[in-house]
Amino acid sequence: MAKLQITQSVGLGGANKPNDVKAVQTALNQILGQIPLTKKLVVDGKLGTKPENSKTVAAIKAFQKKVVGMVRPDGKIDANGRSHKKLNTTLGNIKPVVTTPAAGKASTYFAWKEFACHDNDKTPVPTELRPSIKTLAGQLDVLRKELGKPIKINSAYRTPEHNRKVGGTKNSLHVQAKAADIAVSGMAPKEVHAKVLELIASKKMADGGLGLYNTFVHYDVRGYKARW
Repeated sequence: MAKLQITQSVGLGGANKPNDVKAVQTALNQILGQIPLTKKLVVDGKLGTKPENSKTVAAIKAFQKKVVGMVRPDGKIDANGRSHKKLNTTLGNIKPVVTTPAAGKASTYFAWKEFACHDNDKTPVPTELRPSIKTLAGQLDVLRKELGKPIKINSAYRTPEHNRKVGGTKNSLHVQAKAADIAVSGMAPKEVHAKVLELIASKKMADGGLGLYNTFVHYDVRGYKARW
């Protein structure tokens, strides 16, 4: 587990630089899965106009009381201070959560493994994101049946780390398991793109994001129309 790195203090009376606040929020969220402290925090780098009422400060205090052992938590994490060091120790003790690959098929024509991340570990789609993949796969089934040809999925689910590595956008629908970059042997991307447009127009496929590239077509189930 990566260590928390901050340049200045975060919390009540802290410098609260946005990047430092984001780092603390992310670290606390990682701990929530192992040590029940509070609800998951929004990683936005903000404490609001009244930091004393923020959920981030509440989480810091909960951590200080339950894990650091402070009788009177001050709600602040100083760079290289007691709470910072204890938070890093706690992060280091967290065992990685291993996602078991789903067996069988995600839909009529597609296996779960086809939607796995293309990182070195071939990371399976996380359990909580599998409903999104089933929705996506169901739409691709319609295209597969219409074409009568196998569809190759170049990229579907991506871990946040892999998404950054390949230059994906921060809010990429690949990270949400709602997108697939596809190609069909014997068909130019523009032909596949045209067929998807046709199926969307006839209400056979759900409208969503559709992008045409030199070597593939991007399709996603974002829930509203987008074209590029």
